[in-house]
Amino acid sequence: MSRLVFLFLLTGAVSWAFNLRAEEEQSKLAFDYLSHSKDAKVEEALQRKIQFDFKRTPLHKVMELLSKKLDLEIRVEERALDDIGLSKETPVTLHMTEAATLQTSLEFLLDQLDLTYAIDQGVIVITSPEDVKHNYQYTKYYHLAPVLGLPDVNQANLAEQITKFIDPASWDRLGGKGSVHAISQGIVVNQNLTNHRKVANFLEQYCQLAKRMNSKEPSTENLLESYPQRDSQLSHTLNRPLEKNSFHDTPLDQVLIKIAQEAKLPLLIDERGIDDIGLSTNTPIDIELEPGHSVRHVFQRILQNLELVAVQHADAIVITTHQEQDKLKFIRFYPLADFPVDEKTNQDQWVEAIRSNIEPEEWEELGGPGHCSFDTATKSLIVAHYDSIHNKIAQLLRQIRNQGKTPPVQTAVTQKENSKEDKEQPPVIIIDDSSGPRIKRKPFTGDPFEKSGGGNKPDPFGSGPGGKPNPFGSPASGKKSDPLDGDPFK
Repeated sequence: MSRLVFLFLLTGAVSWAFNLRAEEEQSKLAFDYLSHSKDAKVEEALQRKIQFDFKRTPLHKVMELLSKKLDLEIRVEERALDDIGLSKETPVTLHMTEAATLQTSLEFLLDQLDLTYAIDQGVIVITSPEDVKHNYQYTKYYHLAPVLGLPDVNQANLAEQITKFIDPASWDRLGGKGSVHAISQGIVVNQNLTNHRKVANFLEQYCQLAKRMNSKEPSTENLLESYPQRDSQLSHTLNRPLEKNSFHDTPLDQVLIKIAQEAKLPLLIDERGIDDIGLSTNTPIDIELEPGHSVRHVFQRILQNLELVAVQHADAIVITTHQEQDKLKFIRFYPLADFPVDEKTNQDQWVEAIRSNIEPEEWEELGGPGHCSFDTATKSLIVAHYDSIHNKIAQLLRQIRNQGKTPPVQTAVTQKENSKEDKEQPPVIIIDDSSGPRIKRKPFTGDPFEKSGGGNKPDPFGSGPGGKPNPFGSPASGKKSDPLDGDPFK
């Protein structure tokens, strides 16, 4: 008899656990933003860690080697390149101190040539932004029924938020080709791959926060300081102390690479942006650095007099100009449910406090690139800006919470363990074709959101498939060895 009772209870417990798991899975919102089922393989490959190291190498040769190593089909759209004065023989250079995701490194590489990429039924197409606009936009329906019953969540508001925060110039309201419309229990969006990825990430983050803030017992103890979370691994590396360093008439790029290598930091140097302001990566540097200063502090000391900045972007650090960092903007939510924000007056005060006290000239109201607004459904400030502004917002909120003796902000979303793939040695491309004509690249004319994120990009924002927030992960690394039989991957 007791055995029957035990089996009955065990069966009930298993059934309850199974139903609970099913409910949890059903409550999760994941948005499919791909145009074809074959594109999923490419999106997965884009999150693989890889390390490039090549010099003055024809574009098509780099893509051929990358295609072979990652088992991907990559096509260079020669007609589109010819329209902007480039060709498949255009030489490219990229040195990476540590591995980063293919998405981060590929986007950076192509941006140096004013190029981008699309995915066409599982094929990566290297082409121009104009070609993408006219030939590679597609329509997707995003189903929102699970959250439409929550207070203040409605399709019209979400459509407005999307066009304000995600590549505003690309939407039809400002003369672009993108569009978004409410229909049935969701929204229909026509955009390119990069912006569809950002829309899906935005919707997932928005819906998760809206559900959480409207739960029966929203836990203020577990409020996120910002959402999605920053890449803790990269932030930790930037804050680590360095040994003593002395540089005398050392080229700028060698100084930056030396520091990045000591810190094991993925570094990308925007040579075109630096060239556009009349500087060179060969600019001599003289500086004495005492031990104990953080990587972040050392970069700032070296770069500030050159009018350059080090920007945390996806899973790498980009050295670029103040003008170019605008296109590295990304979106973050700052939940404020532990403050009285139910009245519109209080909501407006928060927005005004941010705009007026944190680099006022950097917000759109004064002609700057940033956008900030309060959203009632998520009880959050939504901010689109670049790295340094987000840091200042987070510091201000931390000060306010600490002064108010608010319980310490804790992480509500656990970091995923590194996948087996992340722990494996990343492929490395090393090519040096120094001979051949040099080209003069045109200044960047694209919009500030053309990069995404992820933000492990992972951003809107540079994030990975399924809209997972900031899938940066720990950069893989390993000792280099001599290439075999001309294979540029080590």
